Amino acid sequence: MSTRYQVDLWLHGYAMLQKDTTLVPYFKPGYRDSIEAFKKRGNITTLLDTDNDSLRNELASDSKLVGGQFLGLYFRSWETTQKAVDQYLKSVTSDDTQRRMNTRQMFDPDSRAVIGIIQASYSSPAERQWLRTFTAAMKDEDTKYYANYWRTQQTDRAAIFAAVDSLWTQTYFTKFRKFLTKSGQSRGEILLSLPLEGEGRTLGEPDRGPTIAVTFPDSVALAVNAMYVLAHEVVSPVSNGAVNDNTTPAEKKDGVADHYTSPAAVRGGLQLLQKVAPELVVGYARFYLDAAHISYTPGAEVAAIEKAFPLRQTIADQLTNQLNSDLSGS
Repeated sequence: MSTRYQVDLWLHGYAMLQKDTTLVPYFKPGYRDSIEAFKKRGNITTLLDTDNDSLRNELASDSKLVGGQFLGLYFRSWETTQKAVDQYLKSVTSDDTQRRMNTRQMFDPDSRAVIGIIQASYSSPAERQWLRTFTAAMKDEDTKYYANYWRTQQTDRAAIFAAVDSLWTQTYFTKFRKFLTKSGQSRGEILLSLPLEGEGRTLGEPDRGPTIAVTFPDSVALAVNAMYVLAHEVVSPVSNGAVNDNTTPAEKKDGVADHYTSPAAVRGGLQLLQKVAPELVVGYARFYLDAAHISYTPGAEVAAIEKAFPLRQTIADQLTNQLNSDLSGS
């Protein structure tokens, strides 16, 4: 278990810009307000502030840009993140043929793969300009305050980090192990991320295993929240597969399938905990109901989750059957 600066910096930028309208918010409630208050106290103004309106409006109107928030997970440092983005932007010309030639000539196969990852979210001229402006804003945030802010947070949260790490290594890794092995996630890395709450971020890497970013709780008493988000994230290969298998191409194109993705992950995480760590079930249900601002009757949290996060029956059935299969036998 660890933390990674460039993951938090990149997600921080999105948290400051993205309008959270999803049932389970992408980022911690109050994160943006707390950062704005911090900057105000320090009389800090950056390019993220001056370019805020244009960046926010473009982000709201182009769903491809939203996927770019995963970019930080691909890199080991902020320096390598910047270098890859700069290389990508320099490789692009207005001529698509020349662009392809430049990419082939300038980069080795690994670098070309990274360029392809960046291009997936930032391919059009407008998206590339957004990336250029956003990266410049993140450089300014990094230089003027965020690096120091982040280091201070790591120091202040050392006891919280230790509590989360202990929960995982001493208790819950063993309980999750069979499912992780069966689902191809026995190796990988868990990151605690300051901006995140109920929606973690997972990058699947076949050679190294997944990199999973989960919430960095705000107190030792809330350390278990990271286990809730981890359950939500590790079940995603199963929940995403159930959604994919039980929606039509037309539904995928029209965005219908996307509406099932978050409910399937929430429901899948709950079912996983029912099987491997039942002592976490009520807390998990309350955590996601609270995140979605849904009221519930104590003692009826599981029923409230099923009502608040509805699924097509075929999706729910496949989710249950696959989890049963992954957790059966030795």
